[in-house]
Amino acid sequence: MRRILFLLSLLLFGGATLLAQELTVKTFELRDRDLRAKQKPRFDNNEDACALVRVQVAAPNCIFSDSYIVGDVEQGFGEYLVYMAKGARRLRVAHPDFLFTPLDYEFPEALESYRTYALILEVPIYTHYAEIVEQQSQQPQRSTTRTVSTTPVSQSKVWQVGDYYNVNGKEGVVFWVDETGKHGKIVSMTESEQLAYSYNFEELLGASSGSHGDINMSVYKTISAQKSSAYPAFKWCENLGEGWYLPAKKEIDIFLGIGEVLAAVDDTLIQYGGSGLWGRNIEIWSSTERDSESAWLYNLEIEEWGYGLKNYPAYVRAVSAF
Repeated sequence: MRRILFLLSLLLFGGATLLAQELTVKTFELRDRDLRAKQKPRFDNNEDACALVRVQVAAPNCIFSDSYIVGDVEQGFGEYLVYMAKGARRLRVAHPDFLFTPLDYEFPEALESYRTYALILEVPIYTHYAEIVEQQSQQPQRSTTRTVSTTPVSQSKVWQVGDYYNVNGKEGVVFWVDETGKHGKIVSMTESEQLAYSYNFEELLGASSGSHGDINMSVYKTISAQKSSAYPAFKWCENLGEGWYLPAKKEIDIFLGIGEVLAAVDDTLIQYGGSGLWGRNIEIWSSTERDSESAWLYNLEIEEWGYGLKNYPAYVRAVSAF
């Protein structure tokens, strides 16, 4: 309540100050590996394919204006999808409640067809207060909804790649389903900081499966608790809870190596506040060993497999079956 009163007083009595606040452009970049503009294209009146601008800003109900905008702007969680005709050079971002003065942003170069760009904006400080209040006011309702929609959902729902999964406290994004659509695999909403695969170079763990990370995880779980601390990548997945495991090579190939799967999963991760998969120069560990000293990891920058010494620091993304 105190925060709500603070927000109201800030809006009522600080109007002159608020109107002077402006959005700040943190970055604008081309996302070469984001295929959404190609996978889900829009076309202008000349039948030319559009560019897509992902505008990431922590303020709901923003208004976008420019004659080059094509179709409706899609609003997600902290992100707006703005399709623009090729050749567009500017975009205006405003808010109906005057939370900030309109931003007129000039692109560094004209936008190109089938290309996806990211425009990341920093909102004024008071908008963060509004976001906090909104999240707190909705939190009990979200908690109640999650409690009700647990096991019955998993038994009856037909899942598709890209669906947000939140059942029995397990949260992720679906990246593979079987022919029935009732069983599949999810990838975790978050990823680890850089971790070593292992600090044990003396012997093979025995995680030899290239397609079933759960088998590799079961091998890891057979070692003593004392030795388990020597396998940080596996330990991080285990700490997420029952059923999570470090994915094998072929599982990573599905959610990182197949363009339409990667695009669908990444969209949902961002929409629901997770850590996206695109546009970063990072390497991700698989659970598949190469030999006693090295294991396989995927390089997102060059989109290829390589291997590294087990103590090499790389990121971890967990997987679970349902």
